[in-house]
Amino acid sequence: MPDLKATRAALGDGMKEFRLFVFGFAAFYLALVWGLEFPPLQDYPMRLFIGYAAATFESPAYNWGEFFELQNNYGSYSLTFWFLRAATPFVGIEAAGLLFLSVYVCAVAAVALVETRGRENTPWPLLLLFPLAFNQTYIIGLMGYFMSAPFLLLALRHLQTVVTKPLTPRRLAAHAALQSVIFFCHPLTCVLYVGFGMLTAFFRRGRALARAVFLAGGFGAVFALWYLNSSAGGGFEFSPRWWPFTATLEFFLLMFSGMKITDGPDWIASALWFATFAFLAYSGYRMRGKTKIPNLDLLMFALCAAGFLALPFSPGSPYTYFNIRLVVFVYFFGAIVLSNLGMCRFAGRVFASAVVAISIWQGFLHYGLSNEIAGARPVIERMEKNSVILPVVEDGRSALLDPVYFYQFHDHVPEYYHVLAGGGANPVLISNPAFPIRYRLPSPMLEVLRSPRIGDYACCYRYLITRGGRFGGLDRFGPFVRIDGNRNWTLFEIKTKGKTEP
Repeated sequence: MPDLKATRAALGDGMKEFRLFVFGFAAFYLALVWGLEFPPLQDYPMRLFIGYAAATFESPAYNWGEFFELQNNYGSYSLTFWFLRAATPFVGIEAAGLLFLSVYVCAVAAVALVETRGRENTPWPLLLLFPLAFNQTYIIGLMGYFMSAPFLLLALRHLQTVVTKPLTPRRLAAHAALQSVIFFCHPLTCVLYVGFGMLTAFFRRGRALARAVFLAGGFGAVFALWYLNSSAGGGFEFSPRWWPFTATLEFFLLMFSGMKITDGPDWIASALWFATFAFLAYSGYRMRGKTKIPNLDLLMFALCAAGFLALPFSPGSPYTYFNIRLVVFVYFFGAIVLSNLGMCRFAGRVFASAVVAISIWQGFLHYGLSNEIAGARPVIERMEKNSVILPVVEDGRSALLDPVYFYQFHDHVPEYYHVLAGGGANPVLISNPAFPIRYRLPSPMLEVLRSPRIGDYACCYRYLITRGGRFGGLDRFGPFVRIDGNRNWTLFEIKTKGKTEP
């Protein structure tokens, strides 16, 4: 059977080349993570601060205990902070954060490699997983959530495999490990795993059905017990809010418009994505009638897309993102569905080259965002450690991102102070019961914020760090005197009787 042998040989060569591209993309994005001065994630400084404070809470070099309490959490949301706490004593907090992002890149690469198993075609479209991984949820900095995305895909693929084989201790342990990562990352991903796990069971019969129900249902029962007995499960007020459909659609398109859309897209990014999808459409047309998409993959993609479009932005109080979190799974499952399109090696190389161009342009965006954040470093480094700071970010927008959807991009940058200088406190920490660091109450630092007189703030704050707004042209603001400024950032310090107060 020479034709069959030739086909298998060509498939094997194509797979080898595809895997080389996977390793190449992984190396590129790892270099991007480690090569930037500041990772371009909105909430990253806050999470780094919390992880650092938790890791060094007992250190006499810092005064965390004057303002915060350490309360360990072992449930969902906690993986990010435990990772940072575990790595910080060995590599430092900044490297610990970069290691976390590196695990994410490697997990995305693992998904691309796992998806090659049992393929009758080389899945070149899976290379899209790499640029798609650095989507809106990454820029916003939802670290536990975006980390959970590739592990959910790995867990679902492992579930589809393990249900057809005997449940040996080794297989159960491997699947339990994937379930554990999902559980400790984010509650929404837990719900998705249970839902898609049961969907997997729907496509099985006999023992495979029973095993799928056992694994997914058992995990669901554990998660439900945790949720009902945790602080996350209490005090919920159902009052859903929806974005306008146009806003939801624009948010989806941000990925393909260079993260800018309301004031006009990044035309180079848009052109690169358009050319890539046009080539995919042409390949799909050439392979019409020969492309077979697994029903389960198509259904999971359709459900994620429907949920993204139909579910509320927030289900009520407490406020949270909801439907827009699903966008990452729309992208990932979309790439998996598209990977069933057949391509010859030459077409695959052309497609891979297009994805390379997208990734390089994405790298320029991340480099520019990192440089924007770096504008705060000289101001932050003027402050002494273990000080109480008051951040006032009146303009948190970036010149490189959409001003509507990323209007808070620089809001948490002042919290780099707690990492770069160490110690101290600020009054803007998000009150989340899942965070290990919480305010020690009562807190004069928080109570004085109710006063309309800026002079009263002298009791508690040494520094005022501002961005944009009315502060840029001021030399004094109440008892605060300007001592430094760089780009949009301005630093004021308390001055009393001509002396700096500690």
